[in-house]
Amino acid sequence: MSNQQYIVPRVGVSEMPPELNTSAGVSLGVIGIVGTFSKGPINTPITCYNVYDVKRQFGDDAMNLTGFKSARGAFNQDPRPEKIVIVRVASAAAKTASLDLLDGQSTPKASINVSALTKGTDGNNVSVKITAGSTPGTFDLVVSYKRLPQETFTGLDLDTLGIPSSYVTLTKAAGANDIPAPLDDTPLSGGDDGATTADADYIGSVDTNGVRTGLKVLETVNVNVVLCAQQTSNAINQALIQHCEQMNVQRGLRVAVLNAKKAATPSQTIAAQTYNSGRAIMAYPWVYPVEDTTKTVAPDGYYAGVLAALAAHISPSSQKVQGIAALERVIPMDADDADLIALTMARISPFAQDIMSSEIVISNGLTTFSYADPATQNDWSQTCYRRIFDKVEMDVAARTKWAKSQPITEKGMFQPLRDQIDMILRDYKDKGEIFDFRPTICDKSNNTAETIQARRVITGISIRPAAAADYIDHNISRFSA
Repeated sequence: MSNQQYIVPRVGVSEMPPELNTSAGVSLGVIGIVGTFSKGPINTPITCYNVYDVKRQFGDDAMNLTGFKSARGAFNQDPRPEKIVIVRVASAAAKTASLDLLDGQSTPKASINVSALTKGTDGNNVSVKITAGSTPGTFDLVVSYKRLPQETFTGLDLDTLGIPSSYVTLTKAAGANDIPAPLDDTPLSGGDDGATTADADYIGSVDTNGVRTGLKVLETVNVNVVLCAQQTSNAINQALIQHCEQMNVQRGLRVAVLNAKKAATPSQTIAAQTYNSGRAIMAYPWVYPVEDTTKTVAPDGYYAGVLAALAAHISPSSQKVQGIAALERVIPMDADDADLIALTMARISPFAQDIMSSEIVISNGLTTFSYADPATQNDWSQTCYRRIFDKVEMDVAARTKWAKSQPITEKGMFQPLRDQIDMILRDYKDKGEIFDFRPTICDKSNNTAETIQARRVITGISIRPAAAADYIDHNISRFSA
């Protein structure tokens, strides 16, 4: 740049709308799971990125626990979900495994209490060994997990118990004066998962201090697909639907995956399907996981994993489901199968077996919401319709935050909003995520003197979603040269 440009001062004026915030992209790939586990904090949202992460933070599978089964089913999908936010729940019976270390006096008494970090039976796998320290009045501690040494802490005494352990905490016993006596490797005991839960533990609540439990914890977290692991009760299903319907753009718009009853026939499942919400999907039947083909598990995690890994505008119909060895009830994916037709008409989304490939697939991508009313054309029956509208709504909201507190004028507000929203929708159309859109309306026709006085700005956004194909008709004919 020439120095001559700075000889004569000048003022350059450029008429531009306020700088538009850009979005890093809206994801619908996060699953929220409420379930029981053998360890981990209770009623606290914890993010996991793979099944090994779930094991590390919440423990492995167990017969009477629910959360791992659903999380594993989700992470079995390829591609797998972006991440899962887990909320561990437990009954009041949940207890922390512990061990009192005794001193070496002639009449031994408690010196130090060793406790697992969290409540649950996984704490019973932790053991500790005590040896004399290298300095008088100190001791060394070895922490093992399933009898394999994991951590060693040296030179401890009654005043230095704040160790950075991944397994235990140490607390000085009341009235203790002496360090613990040497002790062979000894397990902690008394841990309880609190696995015998009630519906209320999953549904949760918010107390007068704002402390949340169960599903209520996920109200504070941005997730896109939610489920209560392995649960089938009407009360929990209704709570899941209400949870999703009450969410807003800031908290994350979402859909719920509901489970049909275990061992239910198609006719029993159809009779029980009384829900009517565009934000709920009824999955059926229960399945045999490849990890243990002797027991069935609910399909919620598998369905949620497929859904979270899909682009929002793609229907889950005909998508392959990974990690399933067999279905509790085999439903052929055949146009002549009466059960499949009946389940579809009842707005239930079953797993079926593709006759040609023997793969397990989702037979339709329906929500529990009723089909279109010709009078209103209010049709959210396709899950992909619901999700693409959610994505667009969250994307538009994120990228138009600049408009808040800007002057409500044609050039300062209305035109920039119209231009930006149309640009966003044009990008969705060009990528094939929506079929078409109408120009955004944001002017004096829908922003009256009254709404402007109330400091409200209204935009009219109209989108035509990309329809999911229900039928492919191949017309094959012979021709002669």
